[in-house]
Formats: sequence, C-alpha cells, structure tokens
Amino acid sequence: MFFLPPYSPFLNPIENIFSVWKHSVIQGEAKNEPELYQLISEKFDEITPEHYDSFYQKMLRCVDLSEQAEIILSLFFAYA
Repeated sequence: MFFLPPYSPFLNPIENIFSVWKHSVIQGEAKNEPELYQLISEKFDEITPEHYDSFYQKMLRCVDLSEQAEIILSLFFAYA
C-alpha cells in the first residue's frame, strides 16, 4: 500500500492561479454557455505575470516556513 503525501496547494502556485481565475469567472455571472466560454477566455487573459510572480514568491515563503517546521495557515489562501 502506498500513501499519498498530504494535499499542499500552497506549494503549487498553479492552484492559486486557478483559484483567482475561477473566482473572477464566477463574478462575471455568465447567463448561458457561450457567455461562459467567452468569460473563461477573457478572465484567463486578465491573469498577469505579477500574479504568477506573487504566487511563486508565496510558495517560496511556504517552503521556508516548512523547513523551519512553522505553521503555514496564514499563507494558505490565494488572497491572503
């Protein structure tokens, strides 16, 4: 039997990008399927290099805290 490691989205910056993307699509309130597809595309284009850098830097801080056996909860959420 193999055990999977604990789920650690804060160590995977793409999880934060998906969270931001999903939140912005939900805020768009598409009224039908074509609008939803359009909104998904538009909102993806709004994700900037600054978002990527920010989440990468957050991941590095989490790695540092992990190495020091610190609790990471305050950095867990995308908007923290």
